Amino acid sequence: MTDHPAPSRLLALDAMRFIAVCAIVWIHTTETLPETTLLARWAVPFFTIASIWLLGQSLQRNPTQSWPAYAWRRTNRLYGTFLIWNVIYLLAIAMKHTAFHSGKQIYWTPDLLYGGSSGDTLRGRRPGRW
Repeated sequence: MTDHPAPSRLLALDAMRFIAVCAIVWIHTTETLPETTLLARWAVPFFTIASIWLLGQSLQRNPTQSWPAYAWRRTNRLYGTFLIWNVIYLLAIAMKHTAFHSGKQIYWTPDLLYGGSSGDTLRGRRPGRW
């Protein structure tokens, strides 16, 4: 079998993705108005369904490729960028901490990635302690 050429972009899907991104930003920026976020709760399930559908489309373009080869290629493509971004993020947190919280120790724990720069790890408290 031959490889199928990649189809052109699906503009309707791109438009829906843009609207879903706006919905997710709305959810995260309107914490004081929880009743207004109900209309935006469709965005995360939409991204899940769209990702699964696009994964299937990608697999159909090259049906002779083995699953391990496909998974390895995707892992290299996605997680390299993910790891680089996490290093940049941690450096930004360290610079912010140095600028605004000098003298207090940063506890380099996984909580730093989840709690962000407002987490207790930057306030000089160990995670899990009040």
